[in-house]
Amino acid sequence: MDRVPGYEPGGRGFESCQARQTYFDNMKIQKLNKYFGAKISEINLSDFSSYIYDDLKKLLIDFGVLVFEHQKLNESDHLKFSKLWGNLQVHVLNQYNNRSNPEFFILSNFIDGKPKGEIPDPGAAIWHTDGSWSKNRGLVTILYSLKIPPIGGNTLFCDMKNAINLVNNDLLEKIENLPIIHDLNYSRTLTKAVNQMTEKQKKEAPPVKQNIYRNIPENNTKCIYLGEHASHIESLDIEEGRKIIQTINEMATADENIYDHIWSEDQIVLWDNRRVMHKATNFDIMKYERTIRRTTTIGDVLP
Repeated sequence: MDRVPGYEPGGRGFESCQARQTYFDNMKIQKLNKYFGAKISEINLSDFSSYIYDDLKKLLIDFGVLVFEHQKLNESDHLKFSKLWGNLQVHVLNQYNNRSNPEFFILSNFIDGKPKGEIPDPGAAIWHTDGSWSKNRGLVTILYSLKIPPIGGNTLFCDMKNAINLVNNDLLEKIENLPIIHDLNYSRTLTKAVNQMTEKQKKEAPPVKQNIYRNIPENNTKCIYLGEHASHIESLDIEEGRKIIQTINEMATADENIYDHIWSEDQIVLWDNRRVMHKATNFDIMKYERTIRRTTTIGDVLP
């Protein structure tokens, strides 16, 4: 794999001090899609030091999605690495949270070694942006793969920065100044989840208003902020608003604008929720196990 131009150690992408240069000497970067995404090779995140954070932050802001292969992170390593990116979300859907470390959202179709009869998280099967249903919106999501099926169970990513070039401008102008209501309970009902939200969870995650755009201030980038947590558009008939949301989602997820990530075990994948939507693909949930450990930071500006 070749280095991406401009990301030589000590070059534009990285600080030039000797400690950083040594750390990145063997690192290689490969683009995943012509618009976004990068695979980072020859780097060990379990031996990660906080002084490297600024350099990885630059990569994430530039590429939106980062893939790190051949990682060995225990729960402590995963938490330590995640907390460098910001405060961690404890998800309102607490049935998926790890009991000892509730910051971990566990995505698995197996319980006690047996299939539970549904995909790891039914909400992951639709296009969405993590935490858009909350005032404390998702910022960086970090997944670590523990068990992966031999086929299927991929994660698709869509670049919402480039989506602006794909979506009919008249649609965007029509709703640019109208609040869009994001509602976790609404998106949950779109799935085949065995357990829908409890009344307590609904109260803890009420609908919120979002703008059609979300900004990335670090590089002055504007991205469409949508997905299927978006329930309807204020001031428009509900069905009309939902049709507009669906149309924009379909335009944004054109094939050219998607990176299809095929998982292997011991990978770390992290992404900027200001820039990308994502969804999981199907696999044989009764035959194969897919278990992934997730953390998500909350906020609008990377620390």
